[in-house]
Amino acid sequence: RKKIFLRAGAMMSLLVLLFQWWLPSPALAVVRVGYIDLPSNIEIEKNGYCSGYAYEYLQALAATANWEFAYMPGTGGQLIKSLRQGELDLLVGVPEIPELQAEFNFSWLPMGSSSLVFSLSPQSPRVQVAGYRGFDGIKIGLLPDFYAEEQLAAFSRQHGFSCQVQYFATVEELSQAIQSGSVDGIVADRNQYPPIGPVLEAFEPRLLYTVVKKQDVGRLEQLNRAAGEIQLNDPQLLNRLYQKYYTAKPSLPLMLTADEKQYLQQRGELVVVASADQKPYSYFEGGQLKGIVGDIAAKLSADLNIPVRAVETKTYAEALQAIHDNSADIILNFFGDYSWAEKNQVRITQPYIQSQYVALTRQGQQGDVSRVAGVKDYFYTHVYLENKFPAGSLQY
Repeated sequence: RKKIFLRAGAMMSLLVLLFQWWLPSPALAVVRVGYIDLPSNIEIEKNGYCSGYAYEYLQALAATANWEFAYMPGTGGQLIKSLRQGELDLLVGVPEIPELQAEFNFSWLPMGSSSLVFSLSPQSPRVQVAGYRGFDGIKIGLLPDFYAEEQLAAFSRQHGFSCQVQYFATVEELSQAIQSGSVDGIVADRNQYPPIGPVLEAFEPRLLYTVVKKQDVGRLEQLNRAAGEIQLNDPQLLNRLYQKYYTAKPSLPLMLTADEKQYLQQRGELVVVASADQKPYSYFEGGQLKGIVGDIAAKLSADLNIPVRAVETKTYAEALQAIHDNSADIILNFFGDYSWAEKNQVRITQPYIQSQYVALTRQGQQGDVSRVAGVKDYFYTHVYLENKFPAGSLQY
């Protein structure tokens, strides 16, 4: 009977599959989507092969919303005009600009983020100019994005210089202009064109969205429903796409604001503390911080262009006290745990190294452990030992 039941179940599954295959699929709705042809965004080869961060995200939307896309490239200004006139149904990668938000409907979930970088050509005579006072008439190359020109105009007004803007259709054309010196610098999305010369400023980052006309309420509902389903069913999609298309690009140099530069000049040096006896991770030799953490201190000094002085502390509690009494600025090997940071009233950066810790017992140890040794004021002592063992059994 069991075999007959299983065979009948398998036959029913086969019939369902055949029935679904026989039924005609609902017709795909053709959506005219406007995009900017930039590296790793949406790239369509001569043979029709498509790739890019925005392309893959759109395909995920299409599978959920039952859409088929007709791709139409253009510059930011052209695409906005085409959407306004009804020649396009949807735009992708539009930054959250108040003027555009007032005119169009933005998806409720962002599809990524962007920031602009202002950098100079190494061949430009402006490289030697201190500040922005000698920048009047500077020639700036732009790629055809949605908002670089507006941001540059606001930035130049703020810093009191005029500029000449020249758009380039492709990254290759912009690169040639920079190499030849026909432009002094660029303002470009950091993901699309990493700077090849001195970086002057990084503009405030913006979230990017998919956008439809205000009147197109039905398509907005479909768009939001599809984006919501992707968020629920595949929450790591955007992270995977970013890793695939953008993390392989050359990393940007460190960019500091004018206030940050002034702060460092006033400080003159940074004082850091770190563990003294954790070879090869962190240790001191001849009063100098060594190991991986020592390398981090050296890179910190080089990137910020400021001396970094390491002070040796005997205990972790002493290192924390140095922060709280202002005799040190930074603990270089603080544990990457926000609750531990809050408890100790410090702020933490993104982690830069990962370590594994193990518990050790005497060989042949049987039964309950009655005496436990832990380092005083240490993260793992606090979150592991003090939670697992009674207070009377702990020795610090």
